[in-house]
Amino acid sequence: MKKFLFLLIVIAAFSCEQKQDSTPSKTLEETIQADNAGDLEKLIANYADDAILIPAGSTDIVGKNAIREHYRDIFSNSNFQINASATEIIDGKDLTVIRGNTTGKIISKKDSSSSAVNDKFLMLLKKQSGQWKIFRLTWSKQ
Repeated sequence: MKKFLFLLIVIAAFSCEQKQDSTPSKTLEETIQADNAGDLEKLIANYADDAILIPAGSTDIVGKNAIREHYRDIFSNSNFQINASATEIIDGKDLTVIRGNTTGKIISKKDSSSSAVNDKFLMLLKKQSGQWKIFRLTWSKQ
């Protein structure tokens, strides 16, 4: 009985710790870190199952699998050196909006040329299984 009670306490403590660690700002930070590392699985872990990317001037990228393929193509051809900053956070109970800017550069793996990044973004996050996940993301040049 003591082992069972101890196990319940450990599980409860771990669950509380995970929920406290998950914030919309942390999801944004982890997403940029995964972009810069070219870490596809860490990046995809930040997206909700029903996420949609809405790039300016292009078709929407719908669902986690399509987003995974989109980034697989990008990471196979490019390296990121970007930073993001939130200029506004509208915090909700289960939905949060982050408006911000992304700056830096994307470097071609083919010829090492780079293109500057100076974008603005709007990110909608939702809670999924107690974790903040990207639900919608749109961006465009400033």
